Amino acid sequence: MARIVRLARENPRIAQTARAAADVAVDDPRGVLRLLDSLGRAGAHEQIAVLLARDPAAHVALDDPFAVVWLPGSLREAGAHEQHTTLADRLPTAGQFDTFLDIDDYRERFAFGREPDGSPAAPWTWDDLQ
Repeated sequence: MARIVRLARENPRIAQTARAAADVAVDDPRGVLRLLDSLGRAGAHEQIAVLLARDPAAHVALDDPFAVVWLPGSLREAGAHEQHTTLADRLPTAGQFDTFLDIDDYRERFAFGREPDGSPAAPWTWDDLQ
């Protein structure tokens, strides 16, 4: 916290960013993404923890594919691996399978689709469907 106070004195914008961790709408993927990145660049790990404790992955709206595709990486970089997985798991059921495939190595892992339990589907061919 002392680092945040020092940084805030040196740069009022950092003070605003630090306060935003407790106030940002966790359903706004762009807001969460920008704030995570800003806090990470500022080294504001305590404020990142405040934001992550609000569980943005479970609450963020999935209607902005650009922000949603970048958010899992930001969550992972912030050490929120469970939230990374939570957010990624929400995408296919929300009709965002293409966005889901753009995360990490998911395009290769889920090349044959996704099973109802969330695991990668086994390889298949068109002949298997007859």
